[in-house]
Amino acid sequence: MRLLLAFLYVFFVTSNEICARSVQKTYLDPLDQYCSANTDKNILVYDENGYIVEGNSDVNEMLRCNWSKIGLLCDGGEINLYKLQRMMENNLIGVYDNYVRTYLVSKTISDCKNVKGTSDGDTTVKMYNCLYKKMEVNAKRLQDEKEKEGD
Repeated sequence: MRLLLAFLYVFFVTSNEICARSVQKTYLDPLDQYCSANTDKNILVYDENGYIVEGNSDVNEMLRCNWSKIGLLCDGGEINLYKLQRMMENNLIGVYDNYVRTYLVSKTISDCKNVKGTSDGDTTVKMYNCLYKKMEVNAKRLQDEKEKEGD
């Protein structure tokens, strides 16, 4: 959960520039610590573009476990899009008004809803990265439209 929340916070509140970094287990919240119990001491989580590293079985398993525990990933491997939408909208409170939040998140999830990986963990990582990319595109498009209306 912290990975998703941290992504949204960093992306929307600060900037979209995130450096590649390793996350030491001692700095993870209890859920992430639980989900990373069988991984290396340091996990390379994000690449230089701010996306979660793809193709890493430890990262895939950590995110799969995390999303399962918070109810974003159902038993059959399907992503609970309704819960995902609510979580994303809640993280945008104070950034956008209700209508814009709902539109932006709905559009982003719609753009990514068919993302599939080779495993549940791979799917969660690919979905996370898709959400990150599409949210950036959709937020930029929305801002451009707003600026265009102001002209």
